[in-house]
Amino acid sequence: MKLVKYTIYSTPTCHYCHLLMDWLAHSNVAYENKDVVSDLEARRIMVEKSQQMGVPVSVIEMRNPAGKTSEHIIVGFAQAQISNLLGIQP
Repeated sequence: MKLVKYTIYSTPTCHYCHLLMDWLAHSNVAYENKDVVSDLEARRIMVEKSQQMGVPVSVIEMRNPAGKTSEHIIVGFAQAQISNLLGIQP
C-alpha cells in the first residue's frame, strides 16, 4: 500500500496532536494539519468521519497496487497502528 494523503485534525493546545505531528515529521511522513478550533468546516468533516470530537484524528488515504484507494480513520496517537499501516519501523 502506498500513502496518498495524510490529514490530521487537531487543536493548538492538544499535547497528543503535537506528539503525533512531531513523530510524523521525524519519520519523514508528509501530512496536512487542519485546526478544528478555527476551521469549522474541518471540524464538521472530522466529526462526520470519526463520529466524535476528540483529537487528534488521522485520516490516511492509501492506494493498493491495483490502484484502489482506501481511507483509514485513526483516533488518538495510535503509534503502533499508524506505524503498521505506513510501514514505519519503530
